[in-house]
Amino acid sequence: MTAQQFFTQSLYQGEHIQLTAVDVDADPVVEAPWWLDLDYAQLAEGIEPTSKSAAELKKYYREALKEAEEKRESFIFAIRRKGENTLLGMLRIKEVIWVCGAARLVISMPANSAGSPFLPEVINLALRYIFDELSLFRITVDLAEYNPTIKDYEAAGFVREVTFRQYRYRDGHLWNVYLYGMLETEYRACVGGAA
Repeated sequence: MTAQQFFTQSLYQGEHIQLTAVDVDADPVVEAPWWLDLDYAQLAEGIEPTSKSAAELKKYYREALKEAEEKRESFIFAIRRKGENTLLGMLRIKEVIWVCGAARLVISMPANSAGSPFLPEVINLALRYIFDELSLFRITVDLAEYNPTIKDYEAAGFVREVTFRQYRYRDGHLWNVYLYGMLETEYRACVGGAA
């Protein structure tokens, strides 16, 4: 990536996808049915997923956005198709520890949705924001071994660092959960060293 490309790229827009503010009134209405899908709920919430109503999500986003503004320990974006207002998923940068330059990434998109083919682009936008805007040093993501998006994170340059053996129970089986990470230096190597 040349310096010109680096400085003219939008932090919030890719070729097909854009990251926008969460519409706390409209987005929860679209997102609530996704929580009935166990895969989405586990990506969004983690170990003990539960279904969420639109009212619960509205309350959650109001509180989470207020806390994000006050504490600056998290950042929440809606994922949309470029030039459209249709919600495709949510992106959260959580648990930011500024002194360490570290945080956790959670990208929640319903499986087999209109947004699914764009996950690699969403990951790249997230990484650009994390390393170029927030100037963090390290980002991690937790992925269960049955999660088909592992290949997208690995293709983006994430490295498997930790295995939590038999950590998640699902469908009568105990599954491993992997902690993947990426360092700022690895990101720079992937994008050609632009800083």
